[in-house]
Amino acid sequence: MIHHCDANEMSASTRPRVDWSRWLLALLFGSLLIGIGSVSANDLFADSLEPLNHAEIRWQSDEFDDARSLSRFDQIWRTEHWPFDSAEIRDVNQTTPGHLTLQPYSSGWWEDYRAELTYKTFHGDLQVTTLVRPRNRAGLAAPGSTHGGPLESEYSLAGLMLRVPRPEVEASNNNWTRGREAYVFLSMGAADTPGLYQFEDKTTRAALPGETHSVSVRIITNAPANTDSAYLRLVRIGPHVLALFRPTQPGANWQVLRRFRRNDFSPALQVGMVAYTDWATMSACSYEFHNINRLQFSCANPAIPADPDLRASFDFFRLQRPDVPSDLTGADWSNPAAVPNAVILQVFGTEP
Repeated sequence: MIHHCDANEMSASTRPRVDWSRWLLALLFGSLLIGIGSVSANDLFADSLEPLNHAEIRWQSDEFDDARSLSRFDQIWRTEHWPFDSAEIRDVNQTTPGHLTLQPYSSGWWEDYRAELTYKTFHGDLQVTTLVRPRNRAGLAAPGSTHGGPLESEYSLAGLMLRVPRPEVEASNNNWTRGREAYVFLSMGAADTPGLYQFEDKTTRAALPGETHSVSVRIITNAPANTDSAYLRLVRIGPHVLALFRPTQPGANWQVLRRFRRNDFSPALQVGMVAYTDWATMSACSYEFHNINRLQFSCANPAIPADPDLRASFDFFRLQRPDVPSDLTGADWSNPAAVPNAVILQVFGTEP
């Protein structure tokens, strides 16, 4: 289903003090690492006395100024054991200094198709913000502008995703089956019109009894004039997800693009950067063929060469818990009649 719309501390002392508690903690931490080897930051704190859904998460933000920080993220193709990487380029502070760069092969997120997702996993309410700069592969203009194409052929965009993990697939890729995808994303690039900057927000749910695949709904919004990059923000509050964007032009304001009610979302979600491109090449492929093959030609007859045309850079990945005023605790955030856009902007339309 497709819709369109337009968006115009050492205290002073003569002798230093030794904080033995810190030394003991360091020794304990070192022993832990030796005993269990390489673990993620989330795993280390998984048994914390602080509930996971309230644990501080700002420290897991990333300004993308150190190439080593990429190792702190997971990639969906690895965790779900897919046979190939959907990203031709994925690096931090290399291709584009001070940025994460993603350049995907022809691939997409729609229904049960799977593409690039570089992410971390978090429990509970959260707010994630990035600044994305989507370009064609030459880095000179909007995605899809290199060779152009007809309407509905492009879908080359990058942005933020919240996705329900699939532990059964993480256990073994043989457990993958259609109809079990659940996610929301907000992206920017060229959607149905090659070479035109647009936003795409998408909500996908698992199949209901009688349905044969996951169900996606997308809405395309043309970017305001002269907008070639934007701040994107997703906010999760209980079952509610809010999608906001702000153009990078001086004086531009945040806008509420979409609201979703996702009662089906699990306590833990994958949170990260998504990128996909070249719908024309993949659109005739089965979900299974697309997900296990790096597409060099389309699945149409006659087959045509793949034409991926997206390189996206992200300035940062900033996380925090939502700062919800007490009088809005338990509010129905996905209902405009209960919480107007002006209230959402007052609470979440803050500096990136």
